Amino acid sequence: KWGSSIKLLIGPALLCTSLDMNGISLSLLPYSSQLAPWILAPCCGAWPKAVAPQFPSPAPVQVKDCFEGVSPSSDENVK
Repeated sequence: KWGSSIKLLIGPALLCTSLDMNGISLSLLPYSSQLAPWILAPCCGAWPKAVAPQFPSPAPVQVKDCFEGVSPSSDENVK
C-alpha cells in the first residue's frame, strides 16, 4: 500500500538503535528535499548508506478453479 511512497531505505541491516533491545525497530520519517542531503551524507562506518528501494513487479498468477472436473459424491448412507 505504501511501497510506492518510500523514497529512501536504510537496511535491512544490523543497526545499533538501543542497548538490550530485543525485536525489531521500524522508524518512518516524512521525506523532504531539505532533509534528504542529511540522510544521504556520509557517516562513520557504523551506519549503512540510505538507498532508493527497488520493488519487484508482482509475478503473474493464474487462478484455477479447484473444483474443475470434480463431481459431487452420491453416498446413499449420507442422504
